Amino acid sequence: MKKLIFLIGILLALPLANAQTQEVNVGITPDSPFFFLDKLFESIQLAIASDATKISLKAKFLNERMVEFQYVADKKPKFTGKALAEIKKSTDDLAKEAERKPKQIKESVERNLKNSKIVLEGILARFESDDNPNNNNAIAGLKIAIENQEKKIDEIEE
Repeated sequence: MKKLIFLIGILLALPLANAQTQEVNVGITPDSPFFFLDKLFESIQLAIASDATKISLKAKFLNERMVEFQYVADKKPKFTGKALAEIKKSTDDLAKEAERKPKQIKESVERNLKNSKIVLEGILARFESDDNPNNNNAIAGLKIAIENQEKKIDEIEE
């Protein structure tokens, strides 16, 4: 009986120990040659989604682009330009979707855009304080991406 309790205790503790050592799984990132498959599956999801769920899917995809960017910025900084371009596409797509929606939906989109802008500003601050000359292109791209977020937020507010 003691062995059974001990074994059950070990089995229950394994997921907790594993969760502490796992990294966030970012999936396929813009630097991958298979990134087009990720985008293809997203397009299929959007094509079959109802109008009510499209905006939440587009917000989810923007959040995925933000996570992918953070990964690329940390691990493969030479691909930050491509990752920023994907953020811009997702931002523009989400903002365009909000144009045709009621005020409550627009407010939700605006919150998503503001949250992603905060993440971009945090990454920018980290890159600027790093004093690494290799970050200059990423810093310039981040500033453009932040300006784009601000522009889309302003458009939604009007």
